[in-house]
Amino acid sequence: MECFTELARLAMSYNVPSAFIDWMDSQGLHVPDDLAIVAATETQVDDKLLAASGVEFQLLGDRVAVTRLWMHCRGRVDREAGVRSGRIAQNSDDSLDSGITTDLQDLWYRRHCFTLSTARVLSDTLFARRYKELNSNPRRLTIILPENLRTSSSIEKRGGRLSMTIEPGMPTTAQMVDAETVSGHDEFWTRVRADFSTMSLVTVSAPEFFPYDTCERFLDNVRTWLFQRFNGTQAPLEFYKDAYNKTMQVFVEGVRTGNMSLKELTAETSAYQHFWTVYTPAGAAGGSHAGGRQGSQPTPGATADVSQDLMAEVARLRRDLQRQQGHHDRQIIAAAKSKAAPAEPRRYRSRTPDRRDEERRRRSPPRKGNGKGKGKGKGKGNDRRHDDRRRY
Repeated sequence: MECFTELARLAMSYNVPSAFIDWMDSQGLHVPDDLAIVAATETQVDDKLLAASGVEFQLLGDRVAVTRLWMHCRGRVDREAGVRSGRIAQNSDDSLDSGITTDLQDLWYRRHCFTLSTARVLSDTLFARRYKELNSNPRRLTIILPENLRTSSSIEKRGGRLSMTIEPGMPTTAQMVDAETVSGHDEFWTRVRADFSTMSLVTVSAPEFFPYDTCERFLDNVRTWLFQRFNGTQAPLEFYKDAYNKTMQVFVEGVRTGNMSLKELTAETSAYQHFWTVYTPAGAAGGSHAGGRQGSQPTPGATADVSQDLMAEVARLRRDLQRQQGHHDRQIIAAAKSKAAPAEPRRYRSRTPDRRDEERRRRSPPRKGNGKGKGKGKGKGNDRRHDDRRRY
């Protein structure tokens, strides 16, 4: 499969002759910025591009196509310079040029031999936003709320005014966005699928970032988590919206600060899977939820659809922990009581020998035999223990 540079794909979308495309590649012009720098003004296109290429243009339209290609590349360079200088306000929701969109679709078809339907990609403005974020240098990624996600097959509606905090510590700024209530789990799944399929489509020229097979594997996991059952019931939609937002936070952090690809981030399921699978159904024993809304927030330690053996083991460990904690508490209470009570004087047996005992042992004759009982017993012949019946 032949690989084309970004500039070559853009030139083909403008119907530039293949001979001129080969000349650009031989000269090391691979990105639109390279072509824009060759000629600073439109009057220099004839001398520095058309004449320098040595290509014989049979049709006047071919020369026009090259000029249009240069104007497109030059416009991108001028716009980026204006954004950096502050003269132009950047708007990430501006629609893409039709040539770029067509080029992406063509490259996708050549790579995967099928075309994504309108229900599998985001609307034009959101599509442009994902394209500009993931094709910038360095790459950027932002969170689009599920209510704001819209597929190409959706009807555009203007929603309410939403307040969003741009940076921590800064006042919130309100902006008009397309917002529409997500009606159910199926619609939520459709929007999430369109978002990640779009991210795979706009990075098709760099498939190592988020290839389609990785995208489908991740979406299969999301679908499994989305329609799972917790003790026979399905979690509310608000729980999955929160899980989606938290998952996107992990991905945004990895792309923006860790310079990681979505292929690497989606493969690390341990970083975000618990957002989708840790949930306590409403009315479950031991379930506590913030704000009094049962089932709306995940409870730490709760698990879904686990085996009975694992649940029994967890219960046993919990009982052992409670028993150990109770023993520890009783020891602390006993120690506190012993410190509070007055200490009693300890009684020691005097080590001073009693003179009366010494006198008794001195006067007592040694016994004969092995003790009492007519020579039977455990005593010794020289046992000087006195007879209990003897009076002193």
